[in-house]
Amino acid sequence: MRPTSAVILVGGSTPSRIRSQFGMPVCLLPLPFAQSILTAWFELLSEIDSVTDITVVTGRPDDLDCIKKTARDFGASMRCELRVTTDRKEHRGTAGTVRDVIRDLDITNDVLVVEGTTIPPSDSTNLMNDYLLGDGIMGILVTDPNSEPAGLVLLRNEIFDLVPEVGFFDLKEQLLPRVVEDGGSIRISRIKENVRRITRSEEYNGHIARMARTTRMDSDGPWIHETAEVDPSAIISPSVIVGRGARIGAGAVVIESVILEGAEVRSESLVARSTIKANTQVSTGSRIVESMEMDDDVRRNPMHNRPGASSSVTPPRYTGLRR
Repeated sequence: MRPTSAVILVGGSTPSRIRSQFGMPVCLLPLPFAQSILTAWFELLSEIDSVTDITVVTGRPDDLDCIKKTARDFGASMRCELRVTTDRKEHRGTAGTVRDVIRDLDITNDVLVVEGTTIPPSDSTNLMNDYLLGDGIMGILVTDPNSEPAGLVLLRNEIFDLVPEVGFFDLKEQLLPRVVEDGGSIRISRIKENVRRITRSEEYNGHIARMARTTRMDSDGPWIHETAEVDPSAIISPSVIVGRGARIGAGAVVIESVILEGAEVRSESLVARSTIKANTQVSTGSRIVESMEMDDDVRRNPMHNRPGASSSVTPPRYTGLRR
């Protein structure tokens, strides 16, 4: 296969509601089998032999440092070059952004465009076959069994000559149709898994719960980061992720939820089927059920009678999230 440069798009410059809800970049949300969505993509792309380098592109300068840190921590184990950059031009669209990045970095390889807020498929087997980019084939659009785009598009580098130097230009809505109009062909590569895109906060919790029930995991949950602190008296169900630097207090119960980086669930609280925003606090005795909307200091009705959760949950196991 021809040498390929991967470009991972992880968010535009316009503030998004979902990023505000989580209090962190969506691409850095933790997964049961990886430190984050972004590092899961790093792992998958490193399995594709033709990928020689990976560029992560963010439109938010405020996110640059934390994304760079993630790439730096992970990069030592990568066989290919890894870099992070910002999208310096606003309102360029996906095709415009990729065009600007590959031209600025003098990338001449074919380009694999990755939607960095989509959870990657389980493995790269047959994801990009040699025969797919044959004569007249200018690109490959990867879809799931329902023909939904799966967050991956492989394109020949020369396609981006069709993208204007200024103005908005979308990849799926404008560039791919332009290629076909000019006589090129876009082939479909279908994977077996349904796409797991995160456009709403409740989708994230749903994906985590379903992933925890699959056979993909090397070990059962809960998945607790090595820097997190969990009181021995806390009760944590298997389908729980406790992120970097998070804290779970004495007597707290956490069921099918995600406690994001730096968040704190204080003593005698219940969190069920919810995501706790990064760097926020759940007050002592609070009851958080099926909630995604989090303020800087999360307060709900005090929990007077804690439900008998011990019959359906297990004590925490300090597994540590893997990279």
